[in-house]
Amino acid sequence: MSRAERATASHNARLLFITGAGALVVAIGLSYTALTYRLSHRGQVTDRFTKALERLGSAELYVRIGAIHSLTHVLRDSADHHADVLQVLVAFVRQRAPRVTGNDSPNPIYPRPNLRTEPDSDVQAAMTVIAARVRRPRHEPPGILDLARLDLTGVRLPKGQLQGAYLAGAQMQRADLRGAQLRGADLRGAQMQRADLRGAQLRGADLTEAQLQVAELSGAQLQGANLARAQLQNARLFRAQMQGANVAETQLQGAYLAGAQLQGAYLAGAQFEKTNLAGAQLQKADLSGSGLGIAAVQGLSIDCLAKADIDEGTELPFGMREDLQAYLKQLK
Repeated sequence: MSRAERATASHNARLLFITGAGALVVAIGLSYTALTYRLSHRGQVTDRFTKALERLGSAELYVRIGAIHSLTHVLRDSADHHADVLQVLVAFVRQRAPRVTGNDSPNPIYPRPNLRTEPDSDVQAAMTVIAARVRRPRHEPPGILDLARLDLTGVRLPKGQLQGAYLAGAQMQRADLRGAQLRGADLRGAQMQRADLRGAQLRGADLTEAQLQVAELSGAQLQGANLARAQLQNARLFRAQMQGANVAETQLQGAYLAGAQLQGAYLAGAQFEKTNLAGAQLQKADLSGSGLGIAAVQGLSIDCLAKADIDEGTELPFGMREDLQAYLKQLK
């Protein structure tokens, strides 16, 4: 290599070293700036969270609502504070909402009218934040949404995110839960008379002994849900998806089940007086209760059954298939 070539190579090496060193300095500076920003942002969020907590205990309604709105922003901006904010809001609702007393009848066919028509404004605000929160399942411990045995009559939570919520024994009469996400929720014994659950997602939910008289459940997703001994008198279940649901011993008097998807559902012991089953899909459904110690369905007329769709896999009470065939032959 000539002297000129060695000089050029040496110059290039020095230039490369200087460029690399400069890039390293810039990278370190950017990393330090990013770390400083994150620490500053975390401190700001923590400060906002602390101030919101102080205002949440105010005697003034407007101050409490303002604190809830502040927590909304903290919940949105910080995954690290997600569980903390959610726990605070749930605790706030549990403190502010009335409790369901033991004097309430557990299975009223004609329940006493609830004088409350809607939650207090701060309770509604907190429930709205809970239901509309950013979904971060990894930051939500199981059971964090414990809203059991609270009076939430008239609460408005359309499209609310309430998956896995514990709502056993809660009063939610006339609640607006259209399109709400209640997959796997515990609603045992919940009082939801006249609630609007159109299109609600209730897959695998536990609605054992729930009070759903005159409720609107059209298009609701109830696949695999447990509706055993639920009260659904005069409820509207038009085109509800109830495949594989447990509907044993459920009160369905006067219910509107036209077009409902009940394939593979277990319906033994259900009460069907004046139930509308026009176009209901009952393929492979069990209405007989055979082998499980539960009586067959009650009050199901041949005329009503004739309007539903059944197949050879549909288990009917003893003698009803023959009666149905004779009835259909007579109509021809």
